[in-house]
Amino acid sequence: MDKKSYVQFGSSLIGIGGFMAGVPTALAIQSSFIVVVSIVGVSIGGVGIMLTVFPFIPRFDEPDLEVRRVKRNDLKGAYLYCGGIFGDNFSSYNQMKAWFHHNEKVFWILEEIKKKGAISLTKIIGFYSVLPLNKNGFEMVMNNQLDGRGFTVEHITKDFRSATALYVGVIASDGRKARHQSIASLLTTVQQLREAKDIPILTRPTTTEGLHLAKRRGFEAIDGSGTQDLDKVYRHRDV
Repeated sequence: MDKKSYVQFGSSLIGIGGFMAGVPTALAIQSSFIVVVSIVGVSIGGVGIMLTVFPFIPRFDEPDLEVRRVKRNDLKGAYLYCGGIFGDNFSSYNQMKAWFHHNEKVFWILEEIKKKGAISLTKIIGFYSVLPLNKNGFEMVMNNQLDGRGFTVEHITKDFRSATALYVGVIASDGRKARHQSIASLLTTVQQLREAKDIPILTRPTTTEGLHLAKRRGFEAIDGSGTQDLDKVYRHRDV
């Protein structure tokens, strides 16, 4: 149906529903049958209202996906997104904010952008982090003295050029498409950073999915045990 047909049909249902719901009350008729008629009338009227409004609801185009670095006004939203996925197994907001203020290039988000004319709706559907470690941070991670939640600004460099190693932190996403996009962007980011400076890449998977991803992407446990376990430090085998 076109917009006009929706409105006409919806208006007719509103009229029918209003009549069925209102006449028994106006005539002061009371019985179980009349109550049922009134309820049905209200329901029909409700459907009519929905049909009348339906044509005016914006139809959004196919959403676009965009990966970009987190900005200051994104930080709270990014934290809430990750907290909703990882719960307590995630750094505190103050910690995350301190890292960001120390180096504003450590967090990335994947956004879903829906547009219809001048209307635009944006939603975070992915997140990842890459932290540039200084010598002290690198050595503490390698010696199992430090994990992702324990990092402070004393372990992170203010830029990537002076980093001793890269630490792949959290990666989160909603759905398969967002996951593939987030992983692809993460790999591109790490590759670009390593092209500027050939340094070790570390990670410490805390979820089964993260562990499988690390294994598929060429990471090996630094303890040399050959076993693939959660909450171990893994280093990319190329470096």
